[in-house]
Amino acid sequence: MKVAIVHDAIAASGRVDERDALIQAELVAELLGELGATCERIEATSDLEALATRLRAFAPELVVNLVESLDGVAERIHWVPRWLEALGLPFTGGGSAAIRATSDKLAAKRRLRAAGLATPDWVEPGAAAPATPRRWLLKPIYEDAGIAIDDAAVVYAGGAKLEELLLERAKQVGRPLFAEAYLDGRDFNVGLLAKGGGFEALPPAEVVFERWPEGKPKLYGFAAKWDPASLEWDRTPTEFGLAEREPALAARLAALALRCAELFGLSGYARIDLRVDADGSPFVLEVNSNPCLSPESGYLEAAALMNLSPREVLARIVDAARLRSEEAAARGPLVLREAVEPGDLAAVEGLVREAGVFSEAEIALAVSLAEDALAHGAEASGHHFLFACRGERTLGYSCFGPIDGTADSFDLYWIVVGAAGQGRGLGRRVLAETEARIRARGGRCVWVETSSRRDYAPTRAFYERAGYAVAARLADFYAPGDDKWIYAKTLADSR
Repeated sequence: MKVAIVHDAIAASGRVDERDALIQAELVAELLGELGATCERIEATSDLEALATRLRAFAPELVVNLVESLDGVAERIHWVPRWLEALGLPFTGGGSAAIRATSDKLAAKRRLRAAGLATPDWVEPGAAAPATPRRWLLKPIYEDAGIAIDDAAVVYAGGAKLEELLLERAKQVGRPLFAEAYLDGRDFNVGLLAKGGGFEALPPAEVVFERWPEGKPKLYGFAAKWDPASLEWDRTPTEFGLAEREPALAARLAALALRCAELFGLSGYARIDLRVDADGSPFVLEVNSNPCLSPESGYLEAAALMNLSPREVLARIVDAARLRSEEAAARGPLVLREAVEPGDLAAVEGLVREAGVFSEAEIALAVSLAEDALAHGAEASGHHFLFACRGERTLGYSCFGPIDGTADSFDLYWIVVGAAGQGRGLGRRVLAETEARIRARGGRCVWVETSSRRDYAPTRAFYERAGYAVAARLADFYAPGDDKWIYAKTLADSR
């Protein structure tokens, strides 16, 4: 099997946590070689077309996705899996929707809270803070690896003072932050590894704060993870054996981790970070879709306690990626329908939200178009829909309609494919079928509007590959630095 290992492009002067990604890539290449694979390592930057060129030249059967950021920007972690889905390449770990939902800690906390899973209270940047003072941890919204997590990140404040401290700290560390209620408790993480068609939980790992100075916040931050000369490094050993000492707590943590995997649609492997408060109640801190597999990682240590070697761990991760691709191809026939049904409102919201690039206002707009078509019909509302379904599941949809005041121009308002349908040509199929329906209604030209933001690069490439050309660019249309790109395509005469 030919396997591409895609990871961040790391400079020699990069941070120690960034260079650790190279060690991880080396280990994965070694293990894949033991499994009989032919490997090629490919560095990824925000130039995704260059990545696509390398992948097409190598023609891998599978991609091991180790990307944690692009050009040092953690917010772009989901770009590569989204691009791989567009290219139709099977890859390890979470899909783009899962990675987007888990890497944005605020989005993850909202989903956890909505599902009834305990997570510490939080204050988002720009939001009003509770007036009552308490201890808060000022955390990066996107970065992992303990970045910007140190004693100075813990503050005691409330109201306007907390809002002020949050702004000041964000300027100091150069990253967007939020405030999370600090829980003075025990620190755990639970690894998850694919088994069969699901997951099994690895033994919980507890970070012990040993001989900890009085009043010092209990943080497993950057120093504890990366600075061997620090007090934190020396006094935060990881311990296993919770199942023997406290079986009820171990079972509860494992069940909570598995629930998170289900909630976020994780795949292959994952790690859930938790804190247990003084009352013994566990809270989910973070959900890590593709945890570190470097030789010294706690993940591999936990797997070893189940008599799983690093090679066996990677084999399971690879098998899960292949199984996911095979299952998607084997599910029942694809059904296309135009009529809007009541259940489509929730499907539209779920698909647009899962895409991870749309605001709440845009999500509400997408649903309102479906509501209009359901209430008044496609012709009266001017909003036509095409749904792609397999069984009872809606995998994607498009929304289009004639442009008032024109003879034969149509707007393509939305075309969205969910994670379950990505990477298998479904987007191209929905677009072709949509164009056929526009032609059948007398349409000659299709117009599409999209953003100039970098995370929309796969979207723009999708339209360009389908024969759409940029007709206009409106500077700063959506926001400063976020232009509107208008694409157009003249359809071939159906006669």
